Amino acid sequence: MRSPRSDPVRLEVFHHLFAATAEEMGATLMRSAFSANIKERRDFSCALFDAAGRMVSQAAHIPIHLGSVPLCVAAAMRALGPDGWEPGDAVILNDPYQGGTHLPDVTLVSPVFLDGPRPAFYVANRAHHADVGGAHPGSMAPVDDVHAEGLRIPPTKLVRAGTVDRPLLELLLANMRVPAEREGDLLAQWSANRVGVRRLKSLAAEHSPAELAQRAAGLMDWTERLLAKALAAFPAREV
Repeated sequence: MRSPRSDPVRLEVFHHLFAATAEEMGATLMRSAFSANIKERRDFSCALFDAAGRMVSQAAHIPIHLGSVPLCVAAAMRALGPDGWEPGDAVILNDPYQGGTHLPDVTLVSPVFLDGPRPAFYVANRAHHADVGGAHPGSMAPVDDVHAEGLRIPPTKLVRAGTVDRPLLELLLANMRVPAEREGDLLAQWSANRVGVRRLKSLAAEHSPAELAQRAAGLMDWTERLLAKALAAFPAREV
């Protein structure tokens, strides 16, 4: 009899449960957003992360986002530390030196508390905003340095315990063009994270927080085995 961790059926079930959560986050973001960039071009990504900040699952969105979003989650975790999170928080950042890409790609990270004083999971999404200030309007500015591209945001709490930090939001919007649209997109990102948090809490209530953590770890092990098998298939060569 297989151990719970190695049960391939349960692993596949949770693989799809986690992926469905990320996909639902994306559907929420797309339908709630104000800008054509997000609502129509669908230039966004959503993913789930374990307590250590490792990506557990992702939706089929923009691969270039999802390759660097884990670095943003890690930056947020470093900035706040293990005890700096509260239920309902959301950290905003777009700094390319802390996991961001270009400045219009704004990331929002939220903790998921289940049965302990520290986050058991994190959810995050990244969305391409139509403007983040800077020397030129739009989101693909012909500039030579990051400062001219727009507003650079280090990991900062935009939402504290479920309440938007209005002074911070107004500071951000004052430096962006079409602020009403920017606000709508940021709140859509927050809505997407709240959906992810609710879904993970629902899964934990049904299956237990311990099993969620175990299945997330099992997915990591499975992925490692697949990668090792793929690498072993390459012919041995010397460079």
